[in-house]
Amino acid sequence: MKKLMIAAAIVCAAVYAQAANYTWGLGSGLDEDSAGGYLTDASFTVVELLGTVTETANGDGTYALDFSGVSGVLNSTSTGNADYSIGSIAYDASVSSDAVTQNTPQAFSILVLEAAGADYTTYEGKYALITGTSSADADIDTGNPFMNFASGDTVTADMYKTAASVPEPTSGLLMLLGVAGLALRRKRA
Repeated sequence: MKKLMIAAAIVCAAVYAQAANYTWGLGSGLDEDSAGGYLTDASFTVVELLGTVTETANGDGTYALDFSGVSGVLNSTSTGNADYSIGSIAYDASVSSDAVTQNTPQAFSILVLEAAGADYTTYEGKYALITGTSSADADIDTGNPFMNFASGDTVTADMYKTAASVPEPTSGLLMLLGVAGLALRRKRA
């Protein structure tokens, strides 16, 4: 009996630890850049993140992006497909991740950055953000299950905002003290 319990535990652990297949990207085929042109060339970066990216207005028309609700990157690309989709929106058995949990909806964020090969963590410039929740699905041909992180929402030119970093309060205070110190020093001289 003890051996059967150990074997069952090993099988359960193997099934639980197996990576889940998923689809990802933008599948409307009508996605635009900030000027209203289509996202079909390599002058942009699309990053899909597991978790929720939040935006905070800086007060000057720009936004700070907060990645504290993100647990990892699902995928990233700088090129669109021939059918004007971006990512891997159709089931592909080779697209899988240990971070994806089969049959459990997970929050995701898709960032469209108007720069090729951009690092989303330090990016400053025009961006569009789509958030959503994954859903369980199965391939029509094989019946294999996968999680759908692809969005059919169209990215339009009016969705774009400008990302800019804001110094953290401690850095801002230190800079203010440094400038004040310089001003005092100049006054005495």
